Amino acid sequence: MLQPENIISASDEELIRKVIPRSEYHLSEEQTDVLKTGAARALDRRKPQGQ
Repeated sequence: MLQPENIISASDEELIRKVIPRSEYHLSEEQTDVLKTGAARALDRRKPQGQ
């Protein structure tokens, strides 16, 4: 569930139930967009340069 691909595709309810309680960043339930933005950024960093 903590892989970026899974975070992006998860519903807000799943994130609230499964991810936020495990988060060391102390996110609130209203901040699911922060998780999805961070996951998208992590996926972008995985891409080889020039793509």
